[in-house]
Amino acid sequence: MDNKPKPITVRVNQQVKEFPIKHGHKAEEEIAASIDKNNRDSSDKSKFTTTTSSFDENPPKIKVLERPYQSKKSFFASIPKFKHLFISGFSAILVGIVLGIIMLNLLSGVDADDEAEQASGTANVKETNTEGDTNPVGGTDGEKENPTNLIPVEFDGITAQVVQVGLYSSLESAENGNAPFVEANIDPVIWEKDNQFFVFIGLGFTKEQADQIETSIKDTIAEADGAFDKTWIVKPAKKETTEAEGKWIKEGMTLWQEAVTGYREQSTISSDTNEKLTSWLSEGPKELTESGEAFKSQYKAFIDTISNSEASVWDREAQFITVLKAYETYLLN
Repeated sequence: MDNKPKPITVRVNQQVKEFPIKHGHKAEEEIAASIDKNNRDSSDKSKFTTTTSSFDENPPKIKVLERPYQSKKSFFASIPKFKHLFISGFSAILVGIVLGIIMLNLLSGVDADDEAEQASGTANVKETNTEGDTNPVGGTDGEKENPTNLIPVEFDGITAQVVQVGLYSSLESAENGNAPFVEANIDPVIWEKDNQFFVFIGLGFTKEQADQIETSIKDTIAEADGAFDKTWIVKPAKKETTEAEGKWIKEGMTLWQEAVTGYREQSTISSDTNEKLTSWLSEGPKELTESGEAFKSQYKAFIDTISNSEASVWDREAQFITVLKAYETYLLN
């Protein structure tokens, strides 16, 4: 057996500590010193704990002076904001460029259309002038009149005796009513006035002349049994036109009256009258108003028809009325 003495175990504040047994007075002093040291440590801890507990229960109030300033942010912290601004700005610029290109293309297309229309209009004017120069009954190469230099011109009225074969409330009905005449190679003239459509077959300047036409048409076609003559008036009017055009139109209507009168007396157009008509048409103003051009076109058809030996009586009768109708249309437009 081992006769070595067991160590002494000391428990202080739940801490266990063992001390080997030493012989002699010195061992006892060491044990006592150790116990005394542990007691002092425990006492110090207890004082510290008490003091600490007292501060925890009633902590001292300490005044702290705080400055109200904002902390400075670094440049790198602002980079995300700059990124969003850059993206928004770049997107706006890109959209603006795209829209600008689209608008430029649209405007370019409109300008191109306008230029094309102007070029087409110029070409049409040149073509019209060229035709006038080469046409044997067209205008001359004299000095051009300015169609925009318009003045008020007084035009005389004309009273005639016409032979009427129909009266309708619509153009379609009038054309349908003319069908039997057209089948017989007769082309009556439809004249709209006061929302009614009159159908005329011929005209003269006296009742006797109109009666002759009425009798002739009744003998030609049974559908003309209801034909009758009546007075027809084209009222005088004042129209804005050029001085040259106004004078030319008046001369043309005077020659037309001579042609109608001569035809009623001789049943033909004399060569002298035909020459006057052709000369009048060829010596007309180089430039006419729009309504003047329309009148000239109708008058030319009249000259071509009465000069044509193969034209029928009713073709000539229709052209006499067509010129009077064109004259009224010229005055009203």
